[in-house]
Amino acid sequence: MRPASRAGSPHTVLVVMCAGYFLVLLDVTIVNVALPAIGSGLGTDVGGLQ
Repeated sequence: MRPASRAGSPHTVLVVMCAGYFLVLLDVTIVNVALPAIGSGLGTDVGGLQ
């Protein structure tokens, strides 16, 4: 009897985890690049952005 669901192969799990981590890094990079423009648009300093 086969189990109802199987975990993916180790390679598939690794690829999915790497893709997810890449998206997180991309998001952090975009936000850090945009922060000066956001701060000047809102008329605030780094403390206000935090």
